Amino acid sequence: MGIKNVLLIDWDQGLTQGVARQVIFTRIIQFLGFKLMGLLLQLIMAFYIVVKGKITPFQFDYLDDSNPIRMERTLIHGADAPKGKNKSAQENLQKEIFAIEVMTSKIITLSPAAKVKDAKELMERNKISHVPLLIDKLLTGMISQRDIPTNATELESEIRLDKVMSKMVLCASETTPLRHIAQVFLKENINSLPVVDSDFAVTGIITHRDLIRWLIENQKFQK
Repeated sequence: MGIKNVLLIDWDQGLTQGVARQVIFTRIIQFLGFKLMGLLLQLIMAFYIVVKGKITPFQFDYLDDSNPIRMERTLIHGADAPKGKNKSAQENLQKEIFAIEVMTSKIITLSPAAKVKDAKELMERNKISHVPLLIDKLLTGMISQRDIPTNATELESEIRLDKVMSKMVLCASETTPLRHIAQVFLKENINSLPVVDSDFAVTGIITHRDLIRWLIENQKFQK
């Protein structure tokens, strides 16, 4: 729900200005409450499960939440980067890495109404194996290479994706620690997670390739 929708009022209903102001005020409070709830969930929940467009916070009991580090204290960008003599000391501090820093933000998506042939062509052209399925920027399902027959017949190619997609989708928040994502990938035998913001809109996707790329770029294989 966007702020523009909050302020939309059907003036044909004959509302007086006083009543209209009350309606707008109530809607703004509801909107801010929704936004605040989303931000709070982002802070305390690292994962969500989406089923038929309904999102539910979820946490794995094997994840280690000891000594959590706040995101705003660890992100280093531009002018906030350490300078001078303090640089070495800053670099030696433990730095938590979050999904938003590693994910692929230029995501390729489809509608659940698209066909199997559309997904197959899209994956082959872009060399990807997972495609989030969205309705109005909200996650409704996921399609992967394993959902598509290798040698699909002409009839199978015309099947809508909502008939073959994964209807239960695990996703991460932008503030999910990378170490938690790595643990979940390993424990749950998955290699892709859509990433959502505080409005639960999909803002990226993180895969095992993103993890490997981050390890290489940050020289984590060196002693």
